Amino acid sequence: MKNSIEFWNKQASKFSVNESNEMKESIEKIYKYIKPNMLVLDFGCGTGVSSRAISKAAEQVIGIDYSDKMIDIAKTSTNDESNIKYLVGTIDDEEVNSVKYDVVLALNVLHLVDDLELTLQKINHILKPSGMLISATPCLGEKNKVTKFLFKLLSKVRLLIQVNPISFAELRESMSKVGFHEIESSELNISDSNIFIVSHKK
Repeated sequence: MKNSIEFWNKQASKFSVNESNEMKESIEKIYKYIKPNMLVLDFGCGTGVSSRAISKAAEQVIGIDYSDKMIDIAKTSTNDESNIKYLVGTIDDEEVNSVKYDVVLALNVLHLVDDLELTLQKINHILKPSGMLISATPCLGEKNKVTKFLFKLLSKVRLLIQVNPISFAELRESMSKVGFHEIESSELNISDSNIFIVSHKK
């Protein structure tokens, strides 16, 4: 994890604090599931783009990221949104997992975790009964062999963070295995093989 934190801290200043077109598409899809009384956890919130957008619809948003530089940017970029709380940490931290959430957002993060099923189990555990996991995940398992080889090579020489090359089918299977039922799904960006999935806790 130490190498990952160092990588994202170095990348933090390069990340935009504004919504990309893909993020806007995700947010538009997410809004219909967010109610004014909901507590939302933004897992891997980065610079807080999704946290700020969702805070307009939810009662409270907790944004977490293990990159302290990302969280610093998120805090300085948040102005009038008093219902957002940013934390440096992971879902293993007691301050995070001692609470039950209505929704957990995992936008562009599940392909970066060391153990996908374990992470999904932890998310399932911190959700309220019938709570929702809303995710957007680049699935490199959908890429051709040459592209996957290049990603592995760049990861080995530390020019790129380690990425789990999962496929759409593997992601869905892992979600189902730990107790999630899919409600909606769609491809956000065909060229990036990024899939948007809304699922609820069984």
